[in-house]
Amino acid sequence: MKQILDTGKPVQSMQTGSLLSASTVLVTEDVPGLVLQALLGAGLGVERIDTEQLRERLEGGTGQISLFWDIPSETVASALRNEGQAVEIITDWLDRMRGLLSLMRRHRRELKLLDARLVSPQAEPSDRERLASALGLASLPEVQLGGDGPDDTVSQMLAVLTLSRLDMLRDCLDELEANSLTSGNDALATSWLEPAAQGLRRIRQLSLDLKDKTEQDDRALAAAKADCARLSAELATTVSSAEAHAQEISLLRDELGVQLAEMSRCEKEISLLRDQLGVQLAEIARREEDGLRKEELRDKAAYESERALSRALTDLRREARERNSLQARLQDTEARLASVEAERNILSQQMTEIYESRSWRITKPLRQVRLLVAPIREAEPSSQADS
Repeated sequence: MKQILDTGKPVQSMQTGSLLSASTVLVTEDVPGLVLQALLGAGLGVERIDTEQLRERLEGGTGQISLFWDIPSETVASALRNEGQAVEIITDWLDRMRGLLSLMRRHRRELKLLDARLVSPQAEPSDRERLASALGLASLPEVQLGGDGPDDTVSQMLAVLTLSRLDMLRDCLDELEANSLTSGNDALATSWLEPAAQGLRRIRQLSLDLKDKTEQDDRALAAAKADCARLSAELATTVSSAEAHAQEISLLRDELGVQLAEMSRCEKEISLLRDQLGVQLAEIARREEDGLRKEELRDKAAYESERALSRALTDLRREARERNSLQARLQDTEARLASVEAERNILSQQMTEIYESRSWRITKPLRQVRLLVAPIREAEPSSQADS
């Protein structure tokens, strides 16, 4: 049973001699899908295999094996499009190909290597004829460029051109090509030109669009900066105004504090004056009460004097009626009357002296104030009751 592994890219140096025809070929994981489709279209069976599985088959003695290999152009192109790690892909490929070359050195008779680039789009018709002859086929179908668009084609072309010229791959590629049925032509076919040109035009258009977008963004950024500068100026003006208002408010607060302190001081003075006025009013009230008491005493004395005078007159009349018989008593009564009149005159003189005294004149305003304050003092209990 013969099997072949397949990859996809042209290489130099070839191994001559015909290979036995096989219905199934083995391919490595680097062989692109277009090559697999071409091999399947030619009526071959295709099976992918890794280095470890290949070692097991070779050591198991399954007969001659035909294996297609290729450079990792498809995976590297995908990495270029998607910003992947192309160096890691190439390093992994080198490790696998070195293992394959190690197996080939130990099993030269059982293992036949085929360059999958003989089936790729850049292969010449003569290369496909030699490969078809080695596989025992009448012909191999021509492989067309694949991919989803011009960008895929450009990335594949870049990967093909780059990988075939990398120093890190050169020794391994030389040994693979020296031990494989391969092509000595590494030129690209003209079929690559139009997709590549479309890709370049698209890249150019994207670059122009990016430039226009960048200019628009720059203009928008400049306008935004101008707006920011204007807003900053307005903010600075607002902050300055706010600071001025804050200073004015602070001054007003200080003035208000001074006024409040002055009001508090005035309220304290008013309270003291009220206390003093209360004391004075109490003193005036006391003095008025004393005056009233003295006036009552004077009135009482006058009343008593009048009563005494009235009694004396009554007695005098009675004595007058009885004077004929009571001459002695009349004289006594006259003496008493003179005494009463003298006492009355004394009391009258005392009252006159009280009214004309300095204390009475001094307390006159207090009595007048008392008359004015009396309604207020009578109103205060009612207002306190209402509150």
